[in-house]
Amino acid sequence: MRLSLLLVIGFLFIHTIGYSEKGNLSGFVKDAVSGEPLVGANIYIVGTSLGAAADDKGLYKLSNLNEGTYLVRAEYIGYLMMEDSVVIGGESDVNLDFNLKYTTIEGEEVTVSAQARGQMDAINKQLNSNSIVNIVS
Repeated sequence: MRLSLLLVIGFLFIHTIGYSEKGNLSGFVKDAVSGEPLVGANIYIVGTSLGAAADDKGLYKLSNLNEGTYLVRAEYIGYLMMEDSVVIGGESDVNLDFNLKYTTIEGEEVTVSAQARGQMDAINKQLNSNSIVNIVS
C-alpha cells in the first residue's frame, strides 16, 4: 500500500513538472508615423536565443515562454531599436506592440576623385616630351 501511494505521488509530481504553465507573447511591429507594418522586423528576448520575425501584417509571436520577466527588443534596419519589459504569467497571452521610429543612417565622409583617361595620357606625353608642347586644351 505504501509503495503504491509513493508511486502515485511521484507520478503526480513528475506530471506537474512536465506540464508547467507556459505563456505566449505576441504583438505588432509598425512604423510610428505611418502605422505601416514593418515586415521582417526582428523581435527577440535579450539574453536568450528566443526570437521571431514579423510577418506581412507586422505580427510576431513567441510561444511556450516560462513564467518570468523578460526584456524584449525590436529591431528593423533604418529604425531606432526599441526595448520593453514584460511579465509572463502562467498560461497567459501577453500582447506587446512596438511602434518604431525611422532614423537616418549616416556614414563617414567619402571623397571620390577621377580623371578622364585621355587627359591623363596627354599629361603623361607632356611630361615625357623633350620640348614644351601643350596637348591639353
